[in-house]
This record gives sequence, C-alpha cells and structure tokens, in this order.
Amino acid sequence: METSIDHAKSLATGRRSFELKHIQTLIKLDQALELDQPLESLSHSNPEINSETREIIKKEILKIEKSIRSTKEKLESIESKRSMMRRAFHACFTSLEGKELTEKEKKWFTLNKTHLKDKLSDLTYEDLRLRAKLSGLEAELHEFQLNDHL
Repeated sequence: METSIDHAKSLATGRRSFELKHIQTLIKLDQALELDQPLESLSHSNPEINSETREIIKKEILKIEKSIRSTKEKLESIESKRSMMRRAFHACFTSLEGKELTEKEKKWFTLNKTHLKDKLSDLTYEDLRLRAKLSGLEAELHEFQLNDHL
C-alpha cells in the first residue's frame, strides 16, 4: 500500500479512511492472492518450494540418522547387559546344583536367580521395543530418502 505500518493499522481499525491509491493496491493484492490454480503449478514458485522442501527433508534425514545411531547404541548396551546377566544366571543355576551349599547359600542363589530372571525378562522386553523402534526409524529414513531423490 506504500504506507507505514502505523498508517495501515489505523486504516484497519477505522481511525483513518482509505484513499483511492490504497484501494487500488489492495485490489491488486487481492487478485494476486485469489488463484484458481494450486501454488505448486505456478512456474515461478516451484524452485523455491522445492528447495524449501529439500532442506526440510535433509534436516529430517539427519534427525532420523541420529536417532538410529542412538537406538543402535542402546541396543548394544542392552545386549552386553543381557550377556552378563545370562552368565550370572548360569552361574547361579550351576551353583545350586552343587551339593556342598548351606541352606543360607542355597536361599541366596535362589533369590539371586529369581532376580536375574526378572531382570532378563525386562531387558528382553526393552530389546524388542528398541528393535521395533529401530525398524520403524529405518523405514521412515528410507521414505525420506526416496522423497529426497524425487
């Protein structure tokens, strides 16, 4: 409208009246905004839309790759914990088979074996959850990579 922001605000609130040059400018703007065709079909808007879309896709790809790396690290950590707990569980199991244990030692090994069994089941659940998350992230990454190549 070739006026200051304050002047436009006072026009909008009705404190000032429109002049002919303001109305003509607003009519041109209104005509430009009322398009029958979608924005993507306009030739001059495609490069900007495509570059903006590509930037967003690249940022999402980087986020997903970072999330995949951290999920894989968590899986490796859980696998190492599970390995240690399996060894401890096996040690408890073989110790309980020994004949030279006192009642107090048998009770301790039994409680420890039960505790390790519960922890192993929790870690197994966490492992399955992370594997499902990882497979979903990899599918999402694949989808974004396909969109990036288009």
